[in-house]
Amino acid sequence: MLLTNRDTPSLDRKCSLAPLSTEVGVRIGQAGAGMDATVAQHRRAMWREVGVAEADLQPDLEARTLAFIADARERLEYQTIVATDAASGEVVGSASCQVWAGPLPNVLHERAFKLGTVWAVYVRPSHRRHGIATNLMEHVVAHWKNIGCQRGVLLHATDA
Repeated sequence: MLLTNRDTPSLDRKCSLAPLSTEVGVRIGQAGAGMDATVAQHRRAMWREVGVAEADLQPDLEARTLAFIADARERLEYQTIVATDAASGEVVGSASCQVWAGPLPNVLHERAFKLGTVWAVYVRPSHRRHGIATNLMEHVVAHWKNIGCQRGVLLHATDA
């Protein structure tokens, strides 16, 4: 999913990052480093759900994810967004967003803008199809706006 200025409202710094609540009793908002292990677990779950065998995943996937997040938080304005069940307090979804650090995708010819990226968008199967991922993405876009990104990119998403 590529968000461009003609597809989305202009991304400016005027945005609200107030927690959102969905109609299914889920609260969505920013989280700090205390949720990093949860993001790493969600990332593993994502790979498993799309059919990657446990034996094919690197045994240190969580440790690598945690190291990546720590570096991204330091250099790339990283932010975790979490969805929490309002009744139980259980984290049922998450998304990770930051400034894009690699070369710009070929479809982008402009070089004078800040690009945001989102990865590891995950919602537990029991909570899917209730707008939670959409609300997570709305928070991601708000974070991008807040850090001055003019465009954003999601590299891959499953049908689920």
